[in-house]
Amino acid sequence: SLRRSVAIGDQALRLGMKIDDLRDLIEAGKGRHGIGRARIAVPLLDVRAESPGESESRVVFHLRGLPPPQLQYKVFGRDGRLLARCDMAWPELGTLGEFDGQTKYGALLRPGQTPEQVVFEEKLREDALRELGWEVVRWVWSDLNRPDALVRRIERAFERGGQRPAPLNFAPRM
Repeated sequence: SLRRSVAIGDQALRLGMKIDDLRDLIEAGKGRHGIGRARIAVPLLDVRAESPGESESRVVFHLRGLPPPQLQYKVFGRDGRLLARCDMAWPELGTLGEFDGQTKYGALLRPGQTPEQVVFEEKLREDALRELGWEVVRWVWSDLNRPDALVRRIERAFERGGQRPAPLNFAPRM
């Protein structure tokens, strides 16, 4: 599928493949099964995507006509410290997006950290983002299987975020 192709392509870029090398491989495979789909996927690839869920989300949003998000968007607090690095952002629409896979609640736990602590820290982080004026939308794998409902949630966040002053994002502290 296009979703899977973009996820694989994003991963290849993260592992060091150059986009020109990928284009050469696709050209060399001309006429083979799936090459047309791979060719469509290339313009959607982004080395900044950090998970298959982020990659597949971008494809869903692209196919549903949402504006392309900025990836790994940094939000700084009033004190200039990094408050959050969000999976996706539409700053002009005051909206941040977070794909939540189960990895962050399991394999990515720091030594001694519990899933409950991660959930609580995420809640505090999200509260701080909202305090700065951001809309925050979270989704999981099952939401990608109901793309129309997910896109409606994001569009409602766009409407809310676009009706008020731009959210605050302070200068990074040096």
